[in-house]
Amino acid sequence: MMVLKTMDKVSFNITDEEADLVVEAIQNGMKFIKIKRAMIASSNISGIYPNEVVEKNKGRLHDGTKVIKKFGTWVDADNTDVRLDTTYYPEIAKDDVLSEEQWEKRKNQKQLSLS
Repeated sequence: MMVLKTMDKVSFNITDEEADLVVEAIQNGMKFIKIKRAMIASSNISGIYPNEVVEKNKGRLHDGTKVIKKFGTWVDADNTDVRLDTTYYPEIAKDDVLSEEQWEKRKNQKQLSLS
């Protein structure tokens, strides 16, 4: 499964075959493409990504701190005015924040290994 994103932040889940058709249509110079009963200007497509690559907007740091992405920068979810230091949180500098699922999995692994 793939995700097609547009410049105006609309996302469509599409199959690999549909993604190939969109790419082919753009390469052939089509100005508009019909996707999921919607007509989209090919110049409005910002990208096609595998489902797992879609940008995260919230997550957890290594110590469990909940964070959200605000204007392209990771901030504390509970207090968005708090500036996070990359010295203590190198994962925000690398934009490698854990998703909620990844955090829970890691937390459970640590509990199992301590026993």
